[in-house]
Amino acid sequence: MQRMLLPPLSLRERNLNMKKEGKISIWEAMDLVCRDLPVMAEEEVSLTESLGRVLSRDVFTLISQPPFPRSAMDGYALKAEETMEASEASPKLFKLVGCQYAGDSYFRELKAGEALRIMTGAAIPEGADAVVRQEDTVEDDGQVTVLRAVEAWQNYCPVGEDFSSGECLARAGDRVDAFLISAAAAAGVDRFNVRTLPRVSILTTGDEIQEPGTELKEGKIYNSHTVLFMARLRQMGCRPAIVDSVGDDDEFIRDKISEAAGCSDLIITTGGVSVGLKDCLPRVMEKLKARIVFHGIAVKPGMPTMFSLYNDVPVLSLSGNPYSASAIFELLVQPMIKKMTLGRQDVLKKVEGKSSDRYKKNPGPTRFLRGYYEDGQISFGNDQRNGQTRAGIGSNCLICLEEGRGPVAVGEPLTAYLLYCYGLGT
Repeated sequence: MQRMLLPPLSLRERNLNMKKEGKISIWEAMDLVCRDLPVMAEEEVSLTESLGRVLSRDVFTLISQPPFPRSAMDGYALKAEETMEASEASPKLFKLVGCQYAGDSYFRELKAGEALRIMTGAAIPEGADAVVRQEDTVEDDGQVTVLRAVEAWQNYCPVGEDFSSGECLARAGDRVDAFLISAAAAAGVDRFNVRTLPRVSILTTGDEIQEPGTELKEGKIYNSHTVLFMARLRQMGCRPAIVDSVGDDDEFIRDKISEAAGCSDLIITTGGVSVGLKDCLPRVMEKLKARIVFHGIAVKPGMPTMFSLYNDVPVLSLSGNPYSASAIFELLVQPMIKKMTLGRQDVLKKVEGKSSDRYKKNPGPTRFLRGYYEDGQISFGNDQRNGQTRAGIGSNCLICLEEGRGPVAVGEPLTAYLLYCYGLGT
């Protein structure tokens, strides 16, 4: 079917929302995008499927760990008070009554003057309250000579040393990491209740966009938005729904947004939100009868950003400029995903530091810049042009220059927000 372009809106109509520039701050935008978001349902998954997921219920232990007193090393289990004042000059002699390996059934209760050869992790029998290490003993002909005294509970791991039965390991809203998986397995837990993964569609507008792996044609550029956002969304614990390049055709974009709304919890579009003749997202959303919550933020980069609700599905429309899109993506999508999954983990963690280099631009609106934070030092890097992708390599934060701030000299205090990476996701 031949696609037909809808008649372009007048410049006055195209600029209608943008005239409010300066009235919506980035902080207000963060609040607005997080209102009325859907909360993801819950599902039960195995431990091996749970990495990076957000818990929907608390996790409680089913057993104590260890479930029995166990030896912390290879040696001999015995009664500590019977080794008092033992030394090489004045050793203590014990009767060897057996050997206990990890995994063996419980040995009988030890009697006075008895010692049990024991391996690391093996159950310590009743009647013993310490383990003398192998290096401090001599075993010969059914007897053990102890050359150094031990105290009660030395080298002795009591029941529940790690955790007790019924103890809470993690709370709803915590994100599952490898250490929680390990502790849960030790506690007898084999499944978690977690939030379902948010389904996110990514629609890249622009007739100039061409996919990597093809021969680049005149006037075209390769699509770098989609792979970036897919990678970050996976790290945030999301899964892709529809991922497509949709050109600049109003009707086709409208159809794709309608399709995505039927299978997505969030739709992200790039490009088409400014005031150029082909910037069609505002009129497309109007044709769809979507509610445009805001269009335009008093921030650089990313000033033309638009946020809409279409059939109750949030639609975040970002600039087509690489850094503008990625910066606003980090600032708005991270809080959105946290809200949708009821996560408790901090995102966009605020850090304070001092500038290790200079930034020369004069004061303007609130500005976010790529940066690198380490040990209280914040570096701007060499380039901050919006069209650059290479400058993002190795950056780990967004430096915030509030309205009216700049230039920045070496040693001046700075505020930055860490670009948190959750882990593998799925």
